[in-house]
Amino acid sequence: MAMDASGGGGYGYDPNAAMQGQHKDQEFERKWKINLDFDPKQEIIVMRVVEELSKRKWSLSLGKNDVNGKIRDEYNRLGKAIANGTCDYVYPEDSGAAKVHIKYGNDEFNFSVPQDY
Repeated sequence: MAMDASGGGGYGYDPNAAMQGQHKDQEFERKWKINLDFDPKQEIIVMRVVEELSKRKWSLSLGKNDVNGKIRDEYNRLGKAIANGTCDYVYPEDSGAAKVHIKYGNDEFNFSVPQDY
């Protein structure tokens, strides 16, 4: 699902403040895309995040020890939240992880997604 968002940045960068929209940089427009896959053989959830204008990519794998409950149920819950809820992103100033905040109904998820190299 593609989402458009403004990137964070500036002096005194605080990722928590950026997640709350306090450090929006009007100079940069970001175009985000998030994809979720499930590998049934390895029983892992794979989250891929792309900022399409800069072509930077991030990915995160979640195993059954990384989630609460059954991994397939968590995959479905997370997928439903991505498809129907809101996704906010924080573009890292360096080569670090992108921050992803997903909210849908009573479900709220925060991820630090490492950059692909």
